[in-house]
This record gives sequence, structure tokens and C-alpha cells, in this order.
Amino acid sequence: MDILKIGLRIRESKAKKEDEAYSEGYEEGHNEAEREFRVTYACSVCGKTIALNSKGEKEAASEYMQEHGWGHAECHKKRHQG
Repeated sequence: MDILKIGLRIRESKAKKEDEAYSEGYEEGHNEAEREFRVTYACSVCGKTIALNSKGEKEAASEYMQEHGWGHAECHKKRHQG
């Protein structure tokens, strides 16, 4: 009976370590993805960073870029060459 209790404690300990490792890895991956792919801009009043999160913000940024001629570098090269 004692050996069963010892085995269960070992398994519980391993499971806890696995859960902690998963959580840590998930958090690291999430933070890395956020640093890599999040689009931000500076507030025109205070200068602090604002992230584009909402659908409306993303649509406004897209509209602004289109209105101001943002495009692929290759597309602009072709336009000026041809």
C-alpha cells in the first residue's frame, strides 16, 4: 500500500511540473507572437504606445494607408519604371 502512495505522489509531482512547463511555454510563445505581430502607434497627445486591437482601429489604419499610397515596394518600383 505504501508503494502505491509513493507512486501516486511521484505522478502528481510530474503532472504538476508538466502543467507548469506548459503554462510557461504558452506564455513565452504568446509574448513573442505579440512582440512580433502587434501593430502599435504613438498617441498624438501623450506619446504613449497604443496597440491596434479593435476592428474599427484596423479598418481606420487600412483606410489611411490606402489613401496615402502605401503599397508593396515592388509595386511602387514597377509603377515608376513603366
